[in-house]
Amino acid sequence: MTPAAHSPSEPSSSRENTILIGFLSLMLCVGLSSCAGGGGDPMKTLKSTNKSAATHLDAMARLDGPAPSAAYLEMLEDIMLSNRYLLPVRKAGIWTSRPHSARDAR
Repeated sequence: MTPAAHSPSEPSSSRENTILIGFLSLMLCVGLSSCAGGGGDPMKTLKSTNKSAATHLDAMARLDGPAPSAAYLEMLEDIMLSNRYLLPVRKAGIWTSRPHSARDAR
């Protein structure tokens, strides 16, 4: 921005508009990031087949742990056998569903 943009002779309504636009831009970014699916229930995310591969992989990463639940392992089996999920998600399901000793040996 030019130095004239911040001059004392600038009308206050222009400054208010600049602040308002900045605030609205920030709110738009916050709103769009909340739609990305990172904060919801990961099992619910995996059950929805209309999500992106990145969203599904994020949900799988949040559910994977030292001892994945039986419900999660069943969901992985469904994902691997279904053609409604994208291939990277199905491949990740194969690796994730392996026993942890085999994964750790890699």
